[in-house]
Amino acid sequence: MIRNARPTDQAYIASTWTRSVCSMNKVPGKTSLRFGHGHAQQRHMGSQLWERVSKEVDAVLDRPDSRSLVLCKAHDHDIICAWIVFAEGWGAPLVHYAYTRKDDRGNGHSAELLHRIGVGRSTAVVCTSIGPSSESMRSRYPASTYLPLAEFLKPPG
Repeated sequence: MIRNARPTDQAYIASTWTRSVCSMNKVPGKTSLRFGHGHAQQRHMGSQLWERVSKEVDAVLDRPDSRSLVLCKAHDHDIICAWIVFAEGWGAPLVHYAYTRKDDRGNGHSAELLHRIGVGRSTAVVCTSIGPSSESMRSRYPASTYLPLAEFLKPPG
């Protein structure tokens, strides 16, 4: 079942989005930025990255044009399997991020959420984040383009 995200869903969306983006960034010569593991420099760099990404995610979620949809288990509407954060009013669909829980991947949940906001294979769509979902989306949706989230968040002027 797809529903609008509730205010109580925002913490889960923010933390999974931030964790997903941070997991894509590697420190040269290290394994990953899994926090609390490895060398102090790695933890420090991971902490800085987490803080920067977390601030960007919060800035997006606090915007008046941001919307979130969640796909829940049919038997329990509080169990989120997947979610999408997007912006309304930009002419073309603007997707900030889509996420599916590891155990629920491969079931078409992201495609279902994208379809719900009007994105099809030939739809022009703008993606603002880097990470597993944006790379996958841009490869599957040839009319998609990338606008860095930091640019999107810059004040006009």
